[in-house]
Amino acid sequence: MSENSRKYEKLLAFDLETTGLDTGKDRIIEFCFISLTPDLRVTGRFQSLVNPEMPIPPENSEIHGITDADVAGLPPFSAHAQRIQELISQSTLIAHNGSFDMAVLNAELLRAGLRGLKPSHPLIDTLLIERYVNSHKLEAAFERYTGREFTNAHRAEADTVATIEVLRGQRDRHA
Repeated sequence: MSENSRKYEKLLAFDLETTGLDTGKDRIIEFCFISLTPDLRVTGRFQSLVNPEMPIPPENSEIHGITDADVAGLPPFSAHAQRIQELISQSTLIAHNGSFDMAVLNAELLRAGLRGLKPSHPLIDTLLIERYVNSHKLEAAFERYTGREFTNAHRAEADTVATIEVLRGQRDRHA
């Protein structure tokens, strides 16, 4: 880990599922945040589907399996924003393709009237590590490091848990 990633002792792995890939326009439909100790043991979990307050394009529902019907009547992201900001404020974040997730999360926090993420917020991105070492797809990295097939891909909790497993594998193999 870089010196910047050691800034906070708390680690927080996360993944987001969204209505699309436009970080300024598209919205979060599912999030998962998993708290970790410095040796990557799970200490807490916060996961939820949320109403994006816009339609989920069918082509995106095909990827993550989340439909408008799944989120109808649920609270929007803003209902969870304060708790999420508290979780991330003193944590080094861990994500796979973190630049995308950080941009979407930042936009949602700002929409909720909260402070956004600082550009220097500590982030461990398993995608960047994988691009340097191997194939960068989360499914491939998960299978390479765990020897298990990755099921339930493109759901926030499954992707977050897989990201933690990839980081553990990277740590054990390359540190």
